[in-house]
Amino acid sequence: MTINHNLTLTLTLMKPETLSVLNPVVEIDIDGKKIQVRELSWPDALQFYAKLRDQAKNLLDANGNLVLDASKMLTAVSENIELANWLVLKSTRKDEAWLNERTISEVLDIITVALEINLSIIASKIKNARSRLGGMLGGATTQK
Repeated sequence: MTINHNLTLTLTLMKPETLSVLNPVVEIDIDGKKIQVRELSWPDALQFYAKLRDQAKNLLDANGNLVLDASKMLTAVSENIELANWLVLKSTRKDEAWLNERTISEVLDIITVALEINLSIIASKIKNARSRLGGMLGGATTQK
């Protein structure tokens, strides 16, 4: 995947089948170099969701349910500079010195891809689990 900084990005969830099953990685071109954006590790994913709690009100629908809306996630991360920096560093495995040399468009491109990867994984895993559990419980009856 190459992102042209002169184009407007439209964030859409990647199809899970386009990502590697183990440790999905997407390469993007930043400053003439291929940069790998990776799936967050489990501990990092837990920290990411904890950090998102502060932004949670922006991610809830009218009924208070969490909505995994890509544009809302991008806004939540972009509006929180600390969270944005953290996500870029964790998903690229780069250091602060490298990050400080990036342009705003480069950082937003990385954030976009990091969200695409991680939201696609979450959405597909939830859908898969719901389907499997629904199949298991479909024939079950409950005692009154």
